[in-house]
Amino acid sequence: PMDADVQLWKYMMKLNEQFLDIRGFDTVITFSHFLPRQGLPFDKTRKNAIKAVGCDMIDEQARAVKSKLHVYGHGRVRYAQMHAGVRYVSAPIGFEADWPKDH
Repeated sequence: PMDADVQLWKYMMKLNEQFLDIRGFDTVITFSHFLPRQGLPFDKTRKNAIKAVGCDMIDEQARAVKSKLHVYGHGRVRYAQMHAGVRYVSAPIGFEADWPKDH
């Protein structure tokens, strides 16, 4: 049995490895479901939010492919800043219950 809190992220990171050697692109944009590094803002009021925050291995993989822009989710805080040559962007749209009702 897999410990979802410890081993699932390792499995997902392993799936990325085959793409880390792809070269020949001037601009690389990477994406992740979770926050890729410590220090990025997130909604601290959400229970268990800390489980989705700051996976340094995501950041390492993005930098290994020379990402210029990394788009991430799960923070629920709008953010766009440069950190050591990579722009990190979070543009949450909220949950469906947060969306305006169509008329």
